[in-house]
Amino acid sequence: MSGLELFFWPVRVLHDRPELALAPAVLFVLLAWRARPLPRHAPARLWPWVTAGMWGAYALYELRMRAWERAVTAPIRLDLLLIGPILYAATIATSVAWVRWQVRARRESRAPPGVGDGAARPGPPGVRPRP
Repeated sequence: MSGLELFFWPVRVLHDRPELALAPAVLFVLLAWRARPLPRHAPARLWPWVTAGMWGAYALYELRMRAWERAVTAPIRLDLLLIGPILYAATIATSVAWVRWQVRARRESRAPPGVGDGAARPGPPGVRPRP
């Protein structure tokens, strides 16, 4: 198996079984649901919704294309050369944003109070901080 065949192997599997594309869609919906406490435009909150939508749309598109392939004599699917890398890129970007958020959340949970949260450090007793 060459490198290119290995790269497109998941797309080939999903081409044969398009309903399997709903699994990543559901996974990214769960990740998006878990990221609800984040600010509205945080990448770890936004990207899972986008990627889930892409995977869901791909599953519906592939189901429709399966019906089209049965009606055509010799279907040639050049669209998969574009769709596969786009899905890979979105999946990787979402995974990286999610992991970065998890690492940051763990780091902040281990930091002592007042460190990294912008709180003013108290000075020695009886000394007022300068404005």
